[in-house]
Amino acid sequence: MIVKLYLPNQLGDIPELPGIYAWYISPRTHTKPQVYHEVFKQRELYSFVRGTLQDNYEGQLTAKPYTFEILQDQGLLIEAVRQFAPPIYIGISINLQKRIQSHIKMLNEFVYSRQKDLVSNVSDIEVDSEKESQYFAQRIGAVIRNSKDSIDLNSFTIKIIPLHKNYPKSKLFEVESFLNRTFIPYYGRR
Repeated sequence: MIVKLYLPNQLGDIPELPGIYAWYISPRTHTKPQVYHEVFKQRELYSFVRGTLQDNYEGQLTAKPYTFEILQDQGLLIEAVRQFAPPIYIGISINLQKRIQSHIKMLNEFVYSRQKDLVSNVSDIEVDSEKESQYFAQRIGAVIRNSKDSIDLNSFTIKIIPLHKNYPKSKLFEVESFLNRTFIPYYGRR
C-alpha cells in the first residue's frame, strides 16, 4: 500500500478507488503560531465539581487565550508543524476522488457563501455521503472564516491510501472507526 499526498488543486489526480483519506493543515510562511493553536485547541470542556456540603458546580469552561511570542525560527516551526501535526479529519470512501471533490465543493460553498449551519445532527448522517461532506465543510469552513485569511483551501494537504476496486466497505468502516477512536482528529465525526 502506498500513501499519496495531494494538494486541493490536484483533485483530478486522485484515483476513483475505495480507500482511506486524511486532511492535514500545511503551514505557510505568513501564518502566525496563534492560528495553529486555534485549529488544534480543545473545542469544548465541560466540568462537574462537587464541593463541601454536597454543593455541586457544573458548566462549560472557556479557554483562556494563550499569547505567543514572535518565534525567531519561523522556518523550523513551519517544518515541525508540517511533519508532526496530527490529521484534522480521517475518512473513508468507495470513491476517493468523488468524496474529496465533494468535500472541497461543500467547503467552498460554506466559506464563500457565508452560510451559517448546514447540518445540525451528526448522528443522522450516513458515512460517505453528501451530508457528511456538508458537516465536514461546516466544521473546517468555520476554521477558515475565523482565521482572518491566515488559512484557506491551499493551507491543507490530503493523504490517501487507495485500495483495490472491490475492497469491502465493511473493512473500511472497521479501519476508519479504529483510526478515529485512536487518533481523535479534531474535526472528525462527533
